[in-house]
Amino acid sequence: MAGLLDISQPTYARLESGRQKISIEQLINMASILKVSVTDLLEIPHSDDTYTPAWENPLPTLDTNQVFLSSKLYHRHVKYTLEVIAREHEERKALVAKIKARHAANRPY
Repeated sequence: MAGLLDISQPTYARLESGRQKISIEQLINMASILKVSVTDLLEIPHSDDTYTPAWENPLPTLDTNQVFLSSKLYHRHVKYTLEVIAREHEERKALVAKIKARHAANRPY
């Protein structure tokens, strides 16, 4: 198997023992060589009759309290952000005024 996967025997032994992780490419190649699916190699149970595509699953419903809480947190976050912006704006205005005053004081006329 190591030769078919184009890896050394020690590397294959580490993969078998779990000391080294297998790459996706190696996993796909191994499944192809053994003519099985990747899920068979990973021992993931699968059944076509229980699979439902994501787009067919109903969207989770939100509790009214969850919506209120997330809305309240969002508004608190927006308010805080606007306060920070206003504070920074005032600091910049004060700095500009200070620079203009220094500049005006240095004018000879």
